Amino acid sequence: MTLHFRSIARLGPAVLLAIGALHAQAADDKPQVRTISVSGQGRVSAAPNRAEISVGVVTRAATAREALAENNQRTTALHQLLKERGIAAKDVQTSQFAVYPLPSQPQQYQAPQPPGESAPKIPGYQVHNTVRVTVRDLTKLGLLLDSVVAGGANQVYGVSLRSDDDTLLYEARKRAMADARKKAALLAGEARLDLGPPISIREEAGPYSYGYLAAPAPPPGAMAMAAPAASVPVAPGEQETSVTIHVVYELKTPR
Repeated sequence: MTLHFRSIARLGPAVLLAIGALHAQAADDKPQVRTISVSGQGRVSAAPNRAEISVGVVTRAATAREALAENNQRTTALHQLLKERGIAAKDVQTSQFAVYPLPSQPQQYQAPQPPGESAPKIPGYQVHNTVRVTVRDLTKLGLLLDSVVAGGANQVYGVSLRSDDDTLLYEARKRAMADARKKAALLAGEARLDLGPPISIREEAGPYSYGYLAAPAPPPGAMAMAAPAASVPVAPGEQETSVTIHVVYELKTPR
């Protein structure tokens, strides 16, 4: 039924109330969409094919200039060593550089000095220069770790093993979606309903696992020790790609 504005204006309050009731009844008669929300998980494991490590040089000296000069010399030698070991320039990136004073050593209590005559003395300065290195041949990772320590690096940390195979993520997504549908179908069957099409899909990617190794810094002014006869043992293990997918399905009454 179509009513023009002028026609509606001439209707009485009782008729308008009846029309509103008809519209409300039509809205109430509209069937509610029943849904079910589930989460599916997919995991795929494979051997990693690359590693990322943070390698740094830390130097200390009485003045900032002296600490920086020594650090520059040792960091330049480190870059040259990485090049000789077959690490491409694109796989070496500076991740941290800092110069800051060393904290003062605690001293015994002394009588207060006149203003301007008791300025604290800075015992020295420390310089950090760290690079992020990507190693694409894991068979050479242990030997490389030995070499960088022997070549002047006194910080090695954050060794993470990763995989560049994109098919792992695709397979994890397929498994997560299949897992979600399996769960939804089971629950719908128990409720004596049919599983309809998905209404919404939301992906939540899981974190990558990684390994960790660290080398302590030597005493101030000391050079790194010579590399041992055997390379650092490295266990690549397997890299797990994990994906979680949240899916909302429609539920239908069986025919």
